Order: sequence, then C-alpha cells, then structure tokens
Amino acid sequence: MPDKAEAEQHRITRRWFMEQAWVGSGLALIQVRPVLASGIGPGLADLTRETPEQLLQRYRQGWVHVPPTGFVRGLALVGPGTPVGPLLSGAARAVWQGKRVRPDGSAVNRFFGVPAVRGRLGIAPSWLDGAPTLVLDYRQTSWIYRHYRDEIRQIAPGLWLGVMIDAESCPPRVVRYFALWSEESAICG
Repeated sequence: MPDKAEAEQHRITRRWFMEQAWVGSGLALIQVRPVLASGIGPGLADLTRETPEQLLQRYRQGWVHVPPTGFVRGLALVGPGTPVGPLLSGAARAVWQGKRVRPDGSAVNRFFGVPAVRGRLGIAPSWLDGAPTLVLDYRQTSWIYRHYRDEIRQIAPGLWLGVMIDAESCPPRVVRYFALWSEESAICG
C-alpha cells in the first residue's frame, strides 16, 4: 500500500487543474491536466508556477527525444513565476494549442484551432548551453516566425519543455517558455 506522500502525489498528478480566465468577451473554463501518470518529475501545473530561472534549469537538465508523430498538446507558459502565471497560461490555450509533428521532419503550430506556422525539426547544439536539443527552425518556412527558433527537450515521460529564442539577439534571448505533452509517450515511455 502506498504511503501518504505517494498517495498525495498520485492524487495531484491525476486530478484536473482548473483555471478560470477571461477569454474574449466571456468567461471560459480552461482545463490543464497534469500529464505524468508515473508521478516522476514535474507536472504541467508545476511548470506554470515556476520562475524563468527554474524553467531554464529544467530545460538544461532535459534530454533530446522527438515527440511522437501527430498532435502534441501545448501550453504557453505566460508570466512564469508570478501569481497570475497559471491563470495567464490557461488563457493562452485559446490562442496556441500545440504542434502537429509530421513524418516529413516538420512541425506545424496550431493557433486558434488552425494549423498556422510550420517549422523544420532537427537536432542541433542549443544556443543556450551548447548541448544537443530538438530545434524547430522557422527561417525558411515562416515569414512571421523567421526571427525565432524553438529549442525543445524532454523533461519527464511524455512532457517536453521548450524555449522560444529571438534568433536576432546577441546573446540569444529567451522570449517565451512552453510545454508540450503527449499522453501516448507518458504511457509508452
């Protein structure tokens, strides 16, 4: 039988994390579900509360693992480390919902429920720490996002942490953190 701490961790990772946010002209209920069935590592709700420094540390400790082909849910981590961070991140789901990873080595971002911004996937040295990372490069595929580069590392089974980098700043500057999750990968490893 699990001890009290294990039971609490299990309860937390299984429950729905609900946020209420003003979206558009009405009140919308945003649901962000913790993704780790195993209870190992951070949950999605934990990431919405972490500071930029904590998120960057998690990113640096991550590893390269390509998400499965198909739709991978996403959450922009807006206002990290602030009291309203979870609320703003939940509201941002109305704008950006994740990425569709394609077998041809590309990924397409989903904005407002519509596939909109495509980039090329590859593995390259990180601009932040030089270690290998999954890169989504927009230079040749998106006029709007051509000045940005996404770097993504897995931080737990089924959970990836990404950093959007301004490709024109020197030194490279993180402009946004985001999370991707796949329940299929959390189950299958």
